[in-house]
Amino acid sequence: MRRAPADRGTDHVNLNFEQGGFTNPPGIRVASAGPEGQTNHVSYQFGTTFSAAQTTHLAGNLMEVLLQLNQESGPSQQIAESYFPVLVKALIAHGANLGENYSLFRDLIREFPSVENNQVKARTAAYTGYGEVNAPRVLYCTAHRVTLIGIGELTWHEQESAHIFKFPLPTSISSQVVQKTLVTTLAWFSPCNVWSNKYRIAHLYLSNFRNNEDLTLEDGMYDFRKTSRGTLQHQVYEGNRADAFIEGGFLIVKVNCRKDASDSELKFWKRIKYGLAVTLEIPDTVEVDIYEEIREAIRTQVRA
Repeated sequence: MRRAPADRGTDHVNLNFEQGGFTNPPGIRVASAGPEGQTNHVSYQFGTTFSAAQTTHLAGNLMEVLLQLNQESGPSQQIAESYFPVLVKALIAHGANLGENYSLFRDLIREFPSVENNQVKARTAAYTGYGEVNAPRVLYCTAHRVTLIGIGELTWHEQESAHIFKFPLPTSISSQVVQKTLVTTLAWFSPCNVWSNKYRIAHLYLSNFRNNEDLTLEDGMYDFRKTSRGTLQHQVYEGNRADAFIEGGFLIVKVNCRKDASDSELKFWKRIKYGLAVTLEIPDTVEVDIYEEIREAIRTQVRA
């Protein structure tokens, strides 16, 4: 909790809590000491202490969702609990989006004379991160928003360095001028090399969807190279052209693995667990149910 400078005594500390700027948003609403010792007082705070609590709460909710999915799935489709940590890591970030604020920050940073045009996106992400996390986006789907999750293990060995996932495309919006948003998030835990400034030994990454042949998408909201530098890659793509989907068509999602950090030794038998989340969303005003359409396409694939 933020506080004013304290008066130190010989055997105790008197805390003088600030009164101004706490009674109204923005911030996280929390219980706090009242100016006259009230026990029902609240204030608005911000900082890593409070964001960590919110993130932990969301992680707990996601764990419950994954356990429920396992209860509703057959034995062959259940997710091993050893994958829960990386999957929760991916899902927490999956709901993040700068939204309308992206254009505001991008235009402000573009005005700095020291920032080159090809650096604007990277500098924007450095100041803003991925944006505010919207928990409902990852806790449930809607008729117009579908999230598929995937898991796996990869190593740098040539025959085991990539996995391909297929995201069914809804033919109900084929050839229509519809705003489409595609969100992809990949997370993993990497062994570390403390003698390298890259730290991570295993580098997993998604192929850039800007160059796919199925959806016409604008360049991602976040700088693709910058989002590939950690152990979580998150990207938001948008498009509104009338793409034609063939029946039974898929969007190919490829997860790759390679060694990273100079002088690192990632043994070819060392397998890196990862979690993947992919969301396709269209406006609520479009009178189609892409959730049921994609769900049926997955059922058909499983039966086959």
